[in-house]
Amino acid sequence: MSHGWISGETKEEIRRRTDIVALVSTHASLKKSGRYYKGLCPFHQEKTPSFLVDPERGLFHCFGCGAGGDIFDFAMRSANLTFMEAAQELGRQAGVEIETSPDAAQRASEKEQILRALAGRFARGRLSLGALAILAVFSAAWVQPVRVTIVGEPGRYELRVSDRPFYVKGVSFPLNEDPLHFDEHLTPDRLRFHFHRIRGMGANTVRRYHDSPDTQLILDEASRANLMVLLGIWLDHDVDYAYDAQRLQVYRDRVRDWVLRYRGHPALLMWVLGNETWGLLKKEFQDTRDLWPRRKAYYLFVNELARLVKSLDPNHPVMTVDEHAPDLFETHPRGFLGIETSMGMLRDLAPAVDVFGINSYFPQDISVLHRTVLRTRIGRPYLVSEFGPPAYWGVHWTWDDLGLPVEPTDLVKSLSYAANWKYHVEAHRGWNLGGNAFVWKDKKEGSFTWFGLTDSQDRLKPAYWSLREAWTGQRQPPNRPVVVGLEINKRWMRPEESFVVRTRLLPHLDPEGFRYTYVVGPAAMTHLAAQFTTELPRVSIQAPGTSDVYRVYVYVTTRDDRWVSTGSTTFGVYLPAVKP
Repeated sequence: MSHGWISGETKEEIRRRTDIVALVSTHASLKKSGRYYKGLCPFHQEKTPSFLVDPERGLFHCFGCGAGGDIFDFAMRSANLTFMEAAQELGRQAGVEIETSPDAAQRASEKEQILRALAGRFARGRLSLGALAILAVFSAAWVQPVRVTIVGEPGRYELRVSDRPFYVKGVSFPLNEDPLHFDEHLTPDRLRFHFHRIRGMGANTVRRYHDSPDTQLILDEASRANLMVLLGIWLDHDVDYAYDAQRLQVYRDRVRDWVLRYRGHPALLMWVLGNETWGLLKKEFQDTRDLWPRRKAYYLFVNELARLVKSLDPNHPVMTVDEHAPDLFETHPRGFLGIETSMGMLRDLAPAVDVFGINSYFPQDISVLHRTVLRTRIGRPYLVSEFGPPAYWGVHWTWDDLGLPVEPTDLVKSLSYAANWKYHVEAHRGWNLGGNAFVWKDKKEGSFTWFGLTDSQDRLKPAYWSLREAWTGQRQPPNRPVVVGLEINKRWMRPEESFVVRTRLLPHLDPEGFRYTYVVGPAAMTHLAAQFTTELPRVSIQAPGTSDVYRVYVYVTTRDDRWVSTGSTTFGVYLPAVKP
C-alpha cells in the first residue's frame, strides 16, 4: 500500500522515539560489538551471527539473508504486518498519534492483505492468468499514482508522465544507502536544500539504488521539488541465481513488499531492478563455464521480478541496469562477455523489462554505445543510467608508475559530463529516454574526490556548472575555481621528507583569490595523515612517517567557501635499506 496515510514527519517522530535495539531484542539476543549490536538473525537459521543493529542510524541488516531496514521494516517482517499496521503499533508504543480515517485504514489493510496473498501466490508460481489480470485491475484502482508510460517505436521512443513527454535529466543520489556507512542525517530541510540545487541545475530526476529508512522522506521531498525518482531494488552479485532458492525468495518478498509500499507515490518514475549485477557476477564465477548459466539464470529471474512488479503496479515501467564493459573475445583468453552479450541475453530472456539501463563512462565506450544498441537490436528503449568522468576501472584507464589510476583533472571531469550528455545521450533521443549523471556528492570510489557534482561540504564543483550549462543553457560563473593540474616534484621519498606541490588553475583565474586546503592520506582511503589550509598554490609538505602509497589532494575554494575545485596525485614513502 502507499504511505499516503502517514506523513514523513510522523514517521520520523516514531523512529526518533523508538529504540531499535530494544525492539530487536524482543526477537533476538544481541551483544554489543563496537558501535553495533550483533546476534543471530531472527529471520533465517544460522549458526554464526551475521545480524547487525546500528543504534546510531536506527538500522538493522543481516549479511546472511539480506534482510534489513529500519524499525518499520523490522516490525513488518517480524510480525507479518502491513506498513500501516506496523506504524500504528510502533506509534502506540512510542506515544505518537497517527492521524488517519479508521475506515480508510481498514479498507487499505483489507486490500493489501488480498494483494499480498495474490503476490505471494505469483511468486510461488501458483497464480493463474485470470487472477493476474484481476490483480492488475485492483492494483490500479486502489491507488491513484502518476501514470508513467513508454510510447512510440525504435527511434521515436518517448517516456510520458501523466501523458506529458518526459526526458530524463537525472542525478544519482545514493546518500545513506550503505547500511554500514552514514553520509548525513537527511531531515526534510536537508533534502529541500539538496533538491533545490539539483532542480536548479536543470535536473528533473534523482536515482536511488537501495531501499533505506530515508526512502519515504526522499520521495515526499522529491515530489515537492518537482523531481521524479528512479527507485532501485538492489540485487547482489554474490548470489548464485541458478541454485540459491532461499536468497531468491528473499528478493521476491522484498520486491513485493516494496512495490506495495511505494507504488502509489507521485514521485515514482520507474522501478530499477539491480545495478550491474549481470556484469559483476564475473567476480564470483570466474570460469565462463560457471558464469554463463548463472548470468542466464539472473536475467530469467529479473524477468520474473519484472512480471511480479507489473502485476502489482501496472502504472510504472521496469528497468534493469548493467555496466558498459566491452566484449573482448579476441584479447581475453577465456572470452570476456561484456555489454553486447548482456544486451543480447536480456533481449532473449527478459521480455518483461521495459528499459535497459547502461552505466557508461569512458569516451571509448560511451561514444559507441548507441551503435552497440542498434547492432544488438534489444527491442526496447535504453537509458544511460550513469555517466560522468573517465573512471578508475576497466581496460581503458591510465595507471601511474605506482600502480594507481591517474585521476582526471576537474577541467577534464567537467568537460566530460557536458560532452557525454550532448553528444552521447541527447543526440540519440528517441532511442534512449535520457541520462543520469553520477553522482551528487563526493563518493569514496577511486579517490576521495573522483566523482561528485558537490563535495562532502556541500560546495559546488566545476562539473555542476558544466552540466547546468548543458541542461539549461545558463553560462558558467567565470570566477569559479577550476583545477587544471596538481604537480609534485618527487614521486618517491623517505619518511617525513619534504616535497613541493603546485596547484594550477585556469589561466584567467587569479591564484591569490582562493584558499587551498591540502590533504594527505593513504591511497587505500583508510584515514587522513595530514591536512592544512593556506592561500598559496605552491607549498612544501612533509611526507608521512610510515611506508605506504599516498595521495595528496587539493581543495581550492572561494573566499565564501561555497564553490570548490579538487585535484589529486600520488606518491610513495619507502624505508631505506639497512646496511648489514
